Amino acid sequence: MTLIDKLMPLLATDFQKAKSLANENTVQNPKSIEAWMFLAYLYNRETDYKNAMDCLKKVIAINPKFAGAHYNMAYIQYLHGDFKTAIKLFNQAIKYESNNITYYCLLASSYHRLGKVFQAIKTYHEALTLKPDHPETFVLPLI
Repeated sequence: MTLIDKLMPLLATDFQKAKSLANENTVQNPKSIEAWMFLAYLYNRETDYKNAMDCLKKVIAINPKFAGAHYNMAYIQYLHGDFKTAIKLFNQAIKYESNNITYYCLLASSYHRLGKVFQAIKTYHEALTLKPDHPETFVLPLI
């Protein structure tokens, strides 16, 4: 059982202690993608996006092709309305994990929010082609 497996139940009872132990885990395992991603997850839960971004940048420094870090950075930018940066980062995530429909859906939404309707439609189409029966594709016509 990993430390992160042990910390998950602690999140419900003592979030700050879990975060402190997760921080210690990154000190003890500075090259652990899992440790940095978990700490980023904890910061995201608190909406501490600056620290979450710092953790995600450490993941990318360890493995520049880790799609999950690019996606999470993109999503933070998306939440803040920086759709241009989000598009760049969603595209990076897709470059390294091209079968993840969530990346395409949020990329398409980012294009749509910037008024780039044709690019949004093209990206939505890619998502539908990728996984036509996926639940996320059912909301695409509504956006």
